[in-house]
Amino acid sequence: MNGKFLLSGLPVLVVIMLFLSVGAAAESNITQLVDTSGECAAPFFTNPLEKFRNYLQKSDVPYTVLKGHRDVVFAVCFSPVSPMFASGGADDDVILWDGTTHTPWRTFSGHGDTVCSIAFSPDGKLIASASYDNTVILWDAATGEKRRIFKGHKDSLKSVAFSPDGMLVASGGWDNTVIIWDIVSGTPVHIFAGHDGCVNAVAFSPDGKTLASGGRDRIVNFWDTQTGTLEKSLEGHAGWVLSLSFSPDGKTLASGGLDNAVKLWNVKTGELLTVLEGPNGAVLSLSFSPDGQWLAYGGDGAGVFMKNLAFDQTAEKLPVDYGYVFSVAFSPDGLKLAAASTEKVVILFDVGKTNER
Repeated sequence: MNGKFLLSGLPVLVVIMLFLSVGAAAESNITQLVDTSGECAAPFFTNPLEKFRNYLQKSDVPYTVLKGHRDVVFAVCFSPVSPMFASGGADDDVILWDGTTHTPWRTFSGHGDTVCSIAFSPDGKLIASASYDNTVILWDAATGEKRRIFKGHKDSLKSVAFSPDGMLVASGGWDNTVIIWDIVSGTPVHIFAGHDGCVNAVAFSPDGKTLASGGRDRIVNFWDTQTGTLEKSLEGHAGWVLSLSFSPDGKTLASGGLDNAVKLWNVKTGELLTVLEGPNGAVLSLSFSPDGQWLAYGGDGAGVFMKNLAFDQTAEKLPVDYGYVFSVAFSPDGLKLAAASTEKVVILFDVGKTNER
C-alpha cells in the first residue's frame, strides 16, 4: 500500500495533531473532521507522532485464507457477541468458524440450494440464512438445530437481515417482494411489493424503524417497519442495486450497483450526498466499519476496497485478489474484515493490525 492510504487510515486525533503542526491553514479541515464524528476524540494515544511513523512503516494488510466450502462463497457475517463468524455458499451449507483458530466449528446443512445471504441475531444466538431454495432458515448458533423455516417467497432469495431488536427478519428475492417475518410466530408481518424486478438487498436501519431494499429496477425503497408503508424511493443508480449498508449512526445509507458506483444517501432527506469511485465493476457488497469511519466494498473480479470517509481520497484496494467478492463484513471491534470469494474461500483481513504496531 502507498503512503496516501496510510495517511487516510490515521485516527482523527492523530490527523488533527499533524495538521496543527503545519499551521493554521488546516483549521477548516480539522473542524470538518471533528464534526463527522459527532463527539470529541479521546486522547487514547500517548505518543501520536510515533504511531504515525508506525503507519508509514506498514506495507500491507495481513490476511488469512480460510478453506472449508466446496463451492463459491456468497455470504459472510460476524457474531455481534463472540469471535465466531459465519459463511454461506453454493455448496448449500452454512459454516460457523472459530474466530480464534480460523477453523470450521460447525457446518449447518439443510438448504436445498445455494445459501446467498446470512445474518446473525443481535444477541448472537441465531443465524438466518437465505437460499435459492426460496426459504429462510433460522438456526440455533450453538447447536446447529433448525429453529424455524420461513416459507412464503415464490422464487429464489437474494438477501436477509435481522432487525436490531432481534424480533424480525427481512428477506428479499427474485419474486420482486420483500417480506418481514416475526421470528416467534414464523408468519409475515409485512409483504412489500413495491419493486419492479428482483430484490437484491435488504437492510434495517440501526433504530429498526426503516427497512431499505434495492433491486433490479435501480431503485432503493425505504419502508416503515411498523406501518408497512413506503416512506420514500431513491433514484440515481444506472444499473441494478446490488448491495446496501446503513452507517452505524443511521444517518447515511450506502448503496452499490451494477453501474460500478457506490452512492451515499442522506437517510432523513433522501438526498444523494456523494458518489464514490467504484471497483471498476459491479459493487456486490458493502459494509460500514463499527465506528462509521470506513466503508469496505467488493465487486466482480476487482477485489476488496476500503475507503476512509473522513478524507477525500481514492479508495485503496487490499493486497489480495481471489476473484469476485460477493460479501464483506467487519468484525464488531473493527479489527477484522471478512470477504466471501468465488474461489471457494473466505479471506480474513487483519485491518486493525496498524493499531498494534
